[in-house]
Amino acid sequence: MKYVVREIADREQWEAYVRQFSPNSFLQSWDFGQFHQSLGDRPLYLGLFEGNSQAGGGLFVLTYARRGNYYACAAGPLVREGTSYAEAVTLFVDYLKTRAHQDRASFIRIRPALLNTPDNEKRFRDFGFLPSVMHLHAERTWVLDLSLTEEEILAAMRKNTRYYVKRAPKDGVSVSMCFDRDAVEILYRLQQETVSRQHFVPFTHDYFMGLFEAFKANNEVALFTATFETQPIASAMVNYYGDSAVYHYAASANEFSKLPGAYAILWAAIKEAKLRGCRYFNFWGVVGDDQEKHPWYGLSRFKKGFGGQEIWYLHAQDLPLSWRYHVNRAIETVRKWKRGL
Repeated sequence: MKYVVREIADREQWEAYVRQFSPNSFLQSWDFGQFHQSLGDRPLYLGLFEGNSQAGGGLFVLTYARRGNYYACAAGPLVREGTSYAEAVTLFVDYLKTRAHQDRASFIRIRPALLNTPDNEKRFRDFGFLPSVMHLHAERTWVLDLSLTEEEILAAMRKNTRYYVKRAPKDGVSVSMCFDRDAVEILYRLQQETVSRQHFVPFTHDYFMGLFEAFKANNEVALFTATFETQPIASAMVNYYGDSAVYHYAASANEFSKLPGAYAILWAAIKEAKLRGCRYFNFWGVVGDDQEKHPWYGLSRFKKGFGGQEIWYLHAQDLPLSWRYHVNRAIETVRKWKRGL
């Protein structure tokens, strides 16, 4: 029987399939597609079917951009064991090619849920893909095993990290977990202060609020705020999706940089993940210990202090669909250089 690609319009059907793949990734969730829809993009929930049996699935977001529209698939596609991965990717690509003209899409970008190995690089090269100039969400990640007890997690932390976690309440730092828009406003405001220190391109207010609203209804997001004498000193947005928690976005105040607010938040978020029954806590993007000049080096050292191990996914791959792709590639190359990435 031949495979057929078709769009899925039912949330329950979609979620039942993607949650079979562990670690679960919110990047392939129904709600992540709805978040992108709130930003004006179009989510395509594509399923690969053999009769009525689903053999593959991938959330491809038709992203509208001035430099050229494109399809983006992060942490996917997800292909059932026993199904040819190469055939599945080929069929998804063929489907997107049939609609690329009407969507004015100039390329397909995939950051697969495959490890960063020479064999996987070759696999996509054989499909006709090129390594992308930019990343697509976190690729080199740091993940903590939550099957450990709290005592075991503390014991495995770097000495200084454990010290700051325990010191936070003694310094008068308290952490609250919130599920309201006011907490998002705090995160957004503190991000502006963080930008002034670290000089990165900030996320918009609509981006933060849209992400929160998309995951709030199903209790898959929480905002953590650290305070000192009623003043917010640090904030983080954490996604809880299936068996995985993700330390997605965080920010802190300039004035209280010496207080361990971020340490207190992460420890609270880890404990909440254990209460929810998560198996993994993903600290999100990190860089190598040898990349001392990278803008994320200090943040990576901070994350790694909590213990865990690196999971490094294959870099994002691009498949050009028109000449406009090369214009986009040139623009992204300049942007990457300016950001020092």
